[in-house]
Amino acid sequence: MKKNYILIVWLTVTSFIIAQTAPQITATDCKNDQYVLYDKLNEGKVIVIGWPMPCSSCASPLLEVNNSVINFAISHPNKVEFWLADDFANTSCSSLTTWSMNTGLSMAIEFSTSAINMDDFGSYGMPKAVVIGCNGKVYYNVNTTPNESGVTAAVNEAFNEINAGCLNSIQENSISQSFVFPNPTIKNSITVSWIESLKVDNIQLINIDGKIIKNSPVTLNTKNIDLDLNDLQSGVYQIYLMEAGRVKDIKKCIKN
Repeated sequence: MKKNYILIVWLTVTSFIIAQTAPQITATDCKNDQYVLYDKLNEGKVIVIGWPMPCSSCASPLLEVNNSVINFAISHPNKVEFWLADDFANTSCSSLTTWSMNTGLSMAIEFSTSAINMDDFGSYGMPKAVVIGCNGKVYYNVNTTPNESGVTAAVNEAFNEINAGCLNSIQENSISQSFVFPNPTIKNSITVSWIESLKVDNIQLINIDGKIIKNSPVTLNTKNIDLDLNDLQSGVYQIYLMEAGRVKDIKKCIKN
């Protein structure tokens, strides 16, 4: 009697989840000027970050990134910045600046600091480039082969959402980690609460222009907070639940 055997092979797939929201970054560049990421974003800017080794093979892809930023400098003056960050803060500013100049990265602002950390944007792969816009949303995250067309498309997407008030970029969790009530509200205050496992140390209220209009520190182990809306006009607002400068959850709030 013939027997048939079925061999079932189980494949274990390891996936890497790329951060979709950038952390807060405060960094000093090679000219000793300080840059704060979310301050720039709240000005309606788009930030492009590139990490070189620096190496000879890194030059061509980052030159394409630079060319994209040049084009936006013409179409959107002072609205796109290109931050060139040393990969592990082990290249001096003088060496990084020389490499950048010799490569032709005319739009680059050089940083040699661990404050701009690739770990915050997934896996390594030199060169690496990311595009950050509305609410810290990451629109582009490419290792090894960043290119002009990809960066340009990502920056244009970011500008489209900026022009829409950044509301299109809100990505709320399918399983709610936080709650806002009453919402919509005609009252002068709302309550924000969150689940036990969500760590929150600050609540930010953001208006439709992306400006932070309220900062409310949260006491350790607190799981809810009342926000005063008395001085706010009717409209749509965003609530950021933050921990250590990172956006942990986002909610919309409507005041009628």
